[in-house]
Amino acid sequence: MSDLLLPDVDAVVPPEGLPIGKVAEAIGVGVEALRYYEREGLMLQAAPRDSGGRRRYGERDVAWISGLVMLRQTGMPISDIRVIAELSRREGTEQERLMFFQEHRARVLERLDQTHRHLAAIDRKIDSYRAAQARERDSRDRMPEAAPATDLHAILSAWWEAIAALDLDSPQKDWDAMTSYLADDCVVYFGGMGSPATAGVGAVDADLRKVLTYWRLVERRVLTRGADAAGTTIFASMNNRLEILGEALDFPETEVVTFDEEGRIARYELYCDPAPIAALIAARRPAA
Repeated sequence: MSDLLLPDVDAVVPPEGLPIGKVAEAIGVGVEALRYYEREGLMLQAAPRDSGGRRRYGERDVAWISGLVMLRQTGMPISDIRVIAELSRREGTEQERLMFFQEHRARVLERLDQTHRHLAAIDRKIDSYRAAQARERDSRDRMPEAAPATDLHAILSAWWEAIAALDLDSPQKDWDAMTSYLADDCVVYFGGMGSPATAGVGAVDADLRKVLTYWRLVERRVLTRGADAAGTTIFASMNNRLEILGEALDFPETEVVTFDEEGRIARYELYCDPAPIAALIAARRPAA
């Protein structure tokens, strides 16, 4: 059984191993993420258990998990990690693993280049806001006007970029950055208008963590967009590229989003046909 070259972990692992909570704390992920890795077949082997039936992770297990986190944080799909885990259980598969890592490295470099371009755009946006503040210093006491619809679409796109950057291993600050776009009493329909609404920032955080166990936004493709006369509600029709349990899916959706006076999302409505996603999930469900 061959191992990857893995990042160092700042944790002392005793001979009897570490319990799941200590491993999660050392690596900086949630306990549910570790259980998810095992359910999805991403571990080299199932964690051994002590006499009380509790998981115990050895030094090799902890190192492997840190490698999984590294791969997820650099954007490798679960489906690719699953293949690497399968290959790593067998000797003589170095060439296949080399191919996966070369392809992943190219994707990481592409994302880094894109991140640098995004950072340059953010810097330009900051400069424009500073210039606007300088022009409006003499009118600070006036009530703020509603944000133009174009700016609201930019806020919505930034929210989706924050969501697309998340996964189960993301630090809490990234989750807080995502929820900063939301009003405290927001109402969000993640699963479409036929599903129950999620109300409040805390519930959005919790529900999105559940969604990310099977769903990932690969690319947001906006076809048309517009706004109401008041300029507080916008809409966008899309044909998004999703990944459902590792399977690619082009998914038509229309979103209607209302903002509060501070430019935060107060209500998010999603209109779509959930049947294709349900069918993919059902196809992956083990037969009875």
